[in-house]
Amino acid sequence: MTISLANNGSNPVHIGGYVDPDSQGDQYSGSPQNGFLCVNPSSTLSVGLFIGAACSGCTLTGSPFTFDVGQTYSITIITYMSNQFTFNITR
Repeated sequence: MTISLANNGSNPVHIGGYVDPDSQGDQYSGSPQNGFLCVNPSSTLSVGLFIGAACSGCTLTGSPFTFDVGQTYSITIITYMSNQFTFNITR
């Protein structure tokens, strides 16, 4: 899944990782596969959130799952400063 992150603030935001849980409490956690990501002030950045076989560096807690159409996922983006931003995405 690809999401767009917008930075409306005045400082760059450095992305350190993400957590993708499903409704059953299973979750994948990992780091952006593109390496170091930075969302500059007043800009938008597309970020790929990979799970399963597409994410060789992810950690799975629980059972494997896929992003299913019509389902809502509560995604948490974690910055290098350990700030967390959680939002819901419906595929």
